[in-house]
Amino acid sequence: MRYKRVSAILAAAAVSCQVGFVSAEEPKAAAAFSGYVSAEPSGIELVSQSKTPSIYVDGDDFAGVVRAAEDLKEDIESVTGVTPTYAAEPESADIVIGTIGHSDAVDRLAENGELKTGNIEGEWEAFTLQDIDGQLVIAGADKRGTIYGIYDLSENMGVSPWVWWADVAPQHSDTLYVSLPDGGYTEGASSVKYRGIFINQEWNLYNWSKTHSDTGEGMDTKTYEKIFELLLRLKANYMWPAMHEFSPAFNSDPENARLADEYGIVMGSSHCEMLLRNNMGELLEFQERWIAQNPDKDLYMFRDGSLGADVAYDYTDTDRAGNHVYNKEFLEDYWRERVRANKAYESNFTIGMRGVHDGEWDPVNADTDEEKIALLEEIISVQRRILEEEIGKPADEIPQTFIPYKEILPLYNAGLDIPDDVTVMWTNDNYGHLRQTPNDEERKRSGGSGVYYHVSYYGRPSSVIWNGGTQLGLIKEEMTKAYDTGAQTIWLLNVGPLKLFENQMEYFLDLGREVDSVRDMSVADYVSDNAKHYFGFDDAEADEYAAIQCEFLETVNARRPDFMKQGLFELSAYGDEGQRLLNKYSELEKRSTALYNSLAEEQKAGFYELQLYAIKICKQRGRHVYKRGQVAIIQ
Repeated sequence: MRYKRVSAILAAAAVSCQVGFVSAEEPKAAAAFSGYVSAEPSGIELVSQSKTPSIYVDGDDFAGVVRAAEDLKEDIESVTGVTPTYAAEPESADIVIGTIGHSDAVDRLAENGELKTGNIEGEWEAFTLQDIDGQLVIAGADKRGTIYGIYDLSENMGVSPWVWWADVAPQHSDTLYVSLPDGGYTEGASSVKYRGIFINQEWNLYNWSKTHSDTGEGMDTKTYEKIFELLLRLKANYMWPAMHEFSPAFNSDPENARLADEYGIVMGSSHCEMLLRNNMGELLEFQERWIAQNPDKDLYMFRDGSLGADVAYDYTDTDRAGNHVYNKEFLEDYWRERVRANKAYESNFTIGMRGVHDGEWDPVNADTDEEKIALLEEIISVQRRILEEEIGKPADEIPQTFIPYKEILPLYNAGLDIPDDVTVMWTNDNYGHLRQTPNDEERKRSGGSGVYYHVSYYGRPSSVIWNGGTQLGLIKEEMTKAYDTGAQTIWLLNVGPLKLFENQMEYFLDLGREVDSVRDMSVADYVSDNAKHYFGFDDAEADEYAAIQCEFLETVNARRPDFMKQGLFELSAYGDEGQRLLNKYSELEKRSTALYNSLAEEQKAGFYELQLYAIKICKQRGRHVYKRGQVAIIQ
C-alpha cells in the first residue's frame, strides 16, 4: 500500500522502525508521487538528469528478489528516462537491496548497528527502507518482504501496480528524491497471511493471452508471469490458476510452478481440485496411462458430463454391484504424482473431495450424510498421508485448506472432523455476502480460517462474469466481518478473467494486507487517493472520479446488467424505470468522459480501463435490453 494512504490514517507521525505501517509527514511531491518520494530536493538524491543511480543486490539472494530488482531498474527508467546501473559492491551503490540472512551486505549493516532490523526479523513479509549515510537500503525479513519493499518504492514514485495490465502510465519526472522519517519506513506482517486471486471463467483472458504468447497457446507461462508480477506489486502472495477445459492445466507446463515459486507466489488450487490437480486438464491423460500400466486392475467408471467421458473419479473399493475395484489406489496415485512433482515449491494444498469440475460430490457407495462424512474423513486422512510421505514433513507443518463449498458445507456443519491444523475456508453466496464465519471453537483452530469470495461468478441462478460491479463498501463490510470473527489465514478472490475486476481486486488485497488502515478510510477517500496517484488528479478531480465510481457501482448493484432476464418484469414499468437507468448511465458516462478528456494522451488508456469502459458497456447492455422491448428482473 502506498505510504500516502497510510499517512492519512496514522496522522502523519514519525515513528522509528515500528512493526506495523508507519509514516512521517508527507514531503512535497509531484502529483503522482506519494509518501517518501518527491521531485523536490529532500533526503537522498536518487535520480537526476546528472545522477544515474546504481543498484546492488546480492546474487546469492532469492532469485525472485534479483528479478524484482530488475523491475525497479525499469520502473526508474519509465519515470525519469534515466537507466540505473548495477553496482559490483554494496559500498558504491545508491540503492542496496537484500533479505536478512540471504544478503551479506544487509547482514553486515544489521550486525554493525547501522540497519535497524529488530522489528522486522521473523515477521511474515515485513520490510524496511532506511537512509544509511545517504544510501537507500531496502531490507526484507523474508523473500516477499524484500520484494514488497522494492515495489513499495516503485509505487511511491508513481508506478501503478496496473502499469501493464491496465496501461496506467507513470508521470515523468526529471528527479527523484527519497526522504524517510527517522528510523526509516517499515511495514510489518500482513494482516491476512495468504492473500490472492482465482483466475476463473477465463475465456476472454484465455483468448487474449494467445495474442501475447510466443507459441499461440493461451494461458501460458508468459501470461502467468505477468499475473505473478501484478500480485507482488499489489503485495499479494497466493493464487489458484485457471481451471476450465479450454485452458491448459497450470502444471502441464512444469515451468509455471517453478516460476511461481521463484517469483514468490504460493500456488493452491480451487475447491474442486485436490492436491493441486486440475481434473479438466489432467485426469483423462493420467487415467489412460494408469489403465495401460495396470491392465489387471478394474476401475469403477461413471460418465462425467463436464469431460464427456467415463472417469474413475470416485474414491471407492467396490462398484455398484459390490465387486472389488481399485479406484482408491488409482486416485491415491493421481494425487501423489502431483505432490511429488511440486513438493519443492511453496504450495497450499486443497484437501477433501468434490465432483470432477465444480460439480456435486455424489459417491457411489455413500448415500446418507453419515456415510459421506465417514468417507470424506477417510479421503482427507489419505491425502495427508500422501503429503507427509512425499514432502517429508508432518502433515501439520504442510499448509492445507479445506473449502466447504456448496454441497460440502452441510456435511461440515453436520459434524465432519477436519484436522486442527487445516485452514477452513468459508465462502460467500457467490454474490458478495458471507454464508458463514468461524464460531468460538473454530477460532481456536491452529490452522485458522479463510474466505473464498466472489466478485465474478459463473453458475446458477445467474452469473456475474463480465462487469466488475461489486461495491467496494460491500467487500469492506463482509471482509472486515470475516476478519473480526477470525478468518485471518487466507483471503482468496474469484476475479474471473481479471479484466474489469481490477478495482475490486486491488481493494480486496489492500484490505487483506493492512485491514485496520484500510477499514478506517472511507471507500470514497480510498478511490480518490487512487485517482490522484494513478492519474495526477487534484483534489476536486479525484473526488469527482471517486463519486462517479461509487455511484456507478451503486447503480450496477441495484440492477445488475448480468441478471436481466425475459418474462418477469417490465423495464418500462414504475414510471419507466428502464429509462431512468439509462439516464443514470448516460450521466455517469458524460462525467467520466469529461475527466478522460482532461488527461494527457498517455494517461487516457489507464483511465478508460479502470473506469470509463465499465460504464459504457453497462449503458450499452441496458439500452440493448430496453430498446428491444425485452423484459427483465433483478434477482
